[in-house]
Amino acid sequence: MFAPQRCLPGWRRGGAPGGSSLRRRPLHDTAAGRTPCIRNGVRGWAYSQAFFRDGTYRELGYADVADLLEDWAADHERWDANDLLAMLRTWQRADPGRAVEGGLAAALGGVRARSIVMPSSTDLYFTVEDNVLESAMMPRSEVRVIESDLGHVAGRPGVRAAETAVIEAAMRELLGES
Repeated sequence: MFAPQRCLPGWRRGGAPGGSSLRRRPLHDTAAGRTPCIRNGVRGWAYSQAFFRDGTYRELGYADVADLLEDWAADHERWDANDLLAMLRTWQRADPGRAVEGGLAAALGGVRARSIVMPSSTDLYFTVEDNVLESAMMPRSEVRVIESDLGHVAGRPGVRAAETAVIEAAMRELLGES
């Protein structure tokens, strides 16, 4: 994902904190934005297999899969390429246990706030299994799976009322408003 960005004429080394950057440009103007495996692969993972198989995209107002994927691409192609690179680096390097003696278990064990971890039952990025394992390391955490065929998108507010209501109820509970 990083290599196509670095091959662009706009890539410059040493131009930003951290040593390298692209001049601000939309993702669709970059090699990564035009690379079919990136465009199609990332879009396909945002939703679950059942979402596509059962035609759930029609509930969201899309005539067919191509319509959904084009809308998704248009939304994401407005992103600045530097923002995408920063997000990818964060995902790769975001290990809360790296700088803590005792690793991930010690880092998560130090979280004192009550938490409700809410993975989608069909999220292909952040699986229920991973969330259960990590939540078990936090003393005041519980897992509440959002039963949804939306995949990763289930946690995005406003996509579908049922999922949004579940998330809002948990937020009200955590804030003591239930």
